[in-house]
Amino acid sequence: MQWDPTGEQLAMVPGGGTFVYIWTAASKELQKIDTDFKTPQELSTLCWSRNGLYLSVGTAKGNLLMYNSRERKKTQSLGKHTKKVVCSVWNNKQHLAMAGLDRMVTITDGSSGDTLRQFALKGDPVDMCVASRKEAGQVRTEENTYSINVSRRTIYIMECQDSEDKPLELEFLPTYGNIHKHLWFGDGFILVAFKSGQVVVVSSLNSEISEEVFSSKVLDVLSDVAYAPSLGRIAVAGACNVRILDASGTEFTEVKADAIDLEPNQAVERVGWTRDGQVLTLSTASGQLLSYLAALPVVYSHHATKVMHLTSLLELSVVDVTRRGVVSKVVVESEPAFCGLGPNHAAVSYHRLGPGKADSRPVSRRQYLGSVASVSLSGGHAVVLLEGKAIVHPIEVGAGQSSEDFDLVLPPPGKVQTVLCVALTPDFIITGSKQGELTYYLLEDGSSVNEYRHDEGGILHLYPQPDGSRLIFEDDHGNLNLFNPVSDQVLVVPQFTGKAERVMWDQLDPNVFVVVDASMLHTYLHIPISIAGPRVEFVCKQHYQPTHTPILVHSGSVACRLKNGSIDSLALDSHRTLMAADSLSRATPLRKFQQCLRLGRLKMAWDCAVTLGSSEAWGQLGVAGLELLDIHMAVAAYRMLGDASMVLSLEQISQYEDKNLLAAHVMVLLDRDHAAAQELFLRSSVPKAALEMRKDLKQWSEALKLAEQLDPDAIAGISKEHAASLELTGEYSQAKVHYQQ
Repeated sequence: MQWDPTGEQLAMVPGGGTFVYIWTAASKELQKIDTDFKTPQELSTLCWSRNGLYLSVGTAKGNLLMYNSRERKKTQSLGKHTKKVVCSVWNNKQHLAMAGLDRMVTITDGSSGDTLRQFALKGDPVDMCVASRKEAGQVRTEENTYSINVSRRTIYIMECQDSEDKPLELEFLPTYGNIHKHLWFGDGFILVAFKSGQVVVVSSLNSEISEEVFSSKVLDVLSDVAYAPSLGRIAVAGACNVRILDASGTEFTEVKADAIDLEPNQAVERVGWTRDGQVLTLSTASGQLLSYLAALPVVYSHHATKVMHLTSLLELSVVDVTRRGVVSKVVVESEPAFCGLGPNHAAVSYHRLGPGKADSRPVSRRQYLGSVASVSLSGGHAVVLLEGKAIVHPIEVGAGQSSEDFDLVLPPPGKVQTVLCVALTPDFIITGSKQGELTYYLLEDGSSVNEYRHDEGGILHLYPQPDGSRLIFEDDHGNLNLFNPVSDQVLVVPQFTGKAERVMWDQLDPNVFVVVDASMLHTYLHIPISIAGPRVEFVCKQHYQPTHTPILVHSGSVACRLKNGSIDSLALDSHRTLMAADSLSRATPLRKFQQCLRLGRLKMAWDCAVTLGSSEAWGQLGVAGLELLDIHMAVAAYRMLGDASMVLSLEQISQYEDKNLLAAHVMVLLDRDHAAAQELFLRSSVPKAALEMRKDLKQWSEALKLAEQLDPDAIAGISKEHAASLELTGEYSQAKVHYQQ
């Protein structure tokens, strides 16, 4: 039996059966799928596609049944193999690979059922995996490398890029015995588990594949292995024992403290992790299922640089990521569902209270009539998201009073909104609704001060800046947008197409934010003022370990919660050379200078330019200052460069307060897009400057068009100049027309 990737449907084949059962968890529906082959055929293997759309079923006679779970449609493919199908696996391109006792491997297109490729084996297949093979200096996402356990003696590795490729055969020492199971994990590593209890790890990199990265006799006999990507740990089971290997780093070590030893009559047959790695489950030969808590639930919250997270089932610790050590501990009565942290208080939510006793005295306790989805805290108020509405109330009230007496329910009566998310800043309560409405309420009295309608769909998540002046929201299409409540301007976050798990604003730099997905950190820079107007720029992206849960960013350092309950930090690639404590910070001043420019840190870039002392650095700093409309910095840089004409020109415009007028002049000085400069001039307090620009550039046709609207008296003079220029190029008839004007 096998769950689909979403965990919604369970497919099962009874022993020796000719049909499939599919059980749907949500509806509890049990569906029987008959194969409808002309002659009854025992089913030998089944496998879900990566998107959960297709279920492939192989038979003992070598045929294939493809079932579309969405359309409930069956498709038969006869003759894929001439003997029993033993194993099958899907890759991320929806290609199905099957291996049979006819010693053939067949790769089939899942949508069409066409056979894409076949290759032969030298023995009987046992099991098969698919993965992305490791290559030096390259990041590969396509899964086109298949590995097959052949006759329990050899691992075939077949890369299906070229039809002429021959399989690579991995053979091991005869003393290891029979190969029981193999799997891929981490950065292109292959774990091979032998029945004798020997466990071997090899790298799929061509230059390393002939060497064993790790080899150890973990148990006397082995029955199963399983890998938890989120923990970076491998469970090895055999007899009545389970051993845990830590594979999160470059070294592979046994975690002796986490060993499991059962009674002698409880032989472990299978072992498996939950997807989040929190629970390890064993099945025994006597039919028992035993589950162990392998990692603490991920419960955390943060405020500024302080993080509160679960360190044991009944204890939360508050730490300041800028200092070492625990600030305080909160002992609770039962395992918390989630928590919230404010400047002065911490909130803990329970699904139900247990019989335990808490050492920490709560200043407020309250039960809500419904399921609480989240809680946020300010200095004196709490806001909870409760079944489509937000409830705001003071945290502490006077003796004999109840916080319910001060409840503010949002949206207010008469306003039809289903609140999907809520955020709290020092001054505002911000709600996002299913109807696409983003609303700011004043925390002091609950009055609505700003409303914005997002026409692209509902608003699912809110991520405000620490001071609340800007906000990023995610809509129900997964798009991220940066919102300015002052101007109602919305900027799309570029170059992000994945599924955001959270967005973290840098606590020290208000213009840097990081988008977190399942495996990557995407760093962005918000530029509020520039010659091109406000914009969001993509800076860089980098991988993070599955054992890490990013929580907050402080000056380019990402604080992460590890699965073992500790707090670790990693440096953003965009900030690495700027960190004094980082080993790479001793990089050349040029690299540091370039990184400062990339992040818009012009004062730090000035210090680097002084160290470099090159005209190229001063020129780059001057241009960067102009692009960010930091005229004083640009004047200083061009003065160091010795460009007197640019310094004089900049000093003439340095007193302009009109940003459109200033940006337009800068674009002319940089010889940038003249059409964009004209638009800026026209929106400024001196629109005639657009006409003067065109005249200075001797662009007479454009100048005439502007003169008709801005200065009709100037048409004669412009026509004369235009005619003279046409005369020089030999266009006499056109010149005559303009002279006559």
